[in-house]
Amino acid sequence: MHRYLISALAAWLSIVLPAAASLDTSTGFPPFIDIQAPAFSRHAPELRSSSVLAQAVPGQQEADLPEPSSEDKGAAALNIALGNPTGAASDPAKETNYLISRKEYALSYNSVTHSPNWVAWHLNDTWVGDAERSNDFRPDPSLRRIGWTAVKTSDYTCSGFDRGHMCDSKDRSNTAESNSMTFLMTNIIPQAPKNNQRAWLGLENYGRKLATEDKSEVFIISGPAGRGGDGTARTNCPGGGGAVEADAIALDDGGEINVPKCTWKVLVALPEGNTSASDVTADAEVVAVIMPNSESIDPDWKKYRVSVAQVEEMLAETTPSVRHMRWPTRYEFFSAVSPRVARELKARNASGRPTRCDQ
Repeated sequence: MHRYLISALAAWLSIVLPAAASLDTSTGFPPFIDIQAPAFSRHAPELRSSSVLAQAVPGQQEADLPEPSSEDKGAAALNIALGNPTGAASDPAKETNYLISRKEYALSYNSVTHSPNWVAWHLNDTWVGDAERSNDFRPDPSLRRIGWTAVKTSDYTCSGFDRGHMCDSKDRSNTAESNSMTFLMTNIIPQAPKNNQRAWLGLENYGRKLATEDKSEVFIISGPAGRGGDGTARTNCPGGGGAVEADAIALDDGGEINVPKCTWKVLVALPEGNTSASDVTADAEVVAVIMPNSESIDPDWKKYRVSVAQVEEMLAETTPSVRHMRWPTRYEFFSAVSPRVARELKARNASGRPTRCDQ
């Protein structure tokens, strides 16, 4: 029996040790995938993950993964098929505009605000399924690999703000693995509970309706803007909870998570199978909103509709005005789309009274 156990252990070690040696020794996390990639297949459930994390087991190491498939790479590229609005790049020197690209979503991360500038993802009916909400909020190991602070889920405890998803977990419910990837803290911003759970939720549901009932190809991008929101702390928090006004959430290392004044989202819906920038026409459905990050928000998301041009204008006016915080100063949506079509889409649905995010 002992000889059998020793033989089995030796065989197991011969498999595990080479795999462990090929990992990033600081994180156990496989490298990002290259987003310059071949075309995408609609069958999202068949894709392998571009990055798999330990499931909330401290110090757990991952087995090495095979090279990303062409479908993985295509899915990652598809998330920003209509353009990279701030010219984000996977270069640590771009500390306020650092590109993280996965098949589940792409984002521009800001290491000063400790939150995304924007998160972009493609949604169709193949991404929506029956996977349960994983709820495994956790730091993003990719930040540790480049020596940056990685926000923890506990940093939000008793802050008065929700851990608000940009790419919604239900938009990645085809597999448990895809759903789990939306709980990385690089996909999260501080959202007022009533912003997150009412108006924002309503627009999330509308986007999924376009994908699942209308069979549209939906391209979504969202993010925070400005500084200073109001939330509600739970009653089991120090002081008994209640109303909270905050510019930031303090981190253990002396940094802070910026609490935004507003949240914004831009959505474009194309007919089934149309997944390239050249497929976008001036009659495509487009939705843009700017919402106050406040408990006083109206639950009807439609009241916050604006034009895409107004979102761009708001971001240009808001980001430079926030003292000691640094954002990209120019956003250009639909940069990969025909300039004529982009102009027409951006001008649609202009509001006379868009939400102000710079006051």
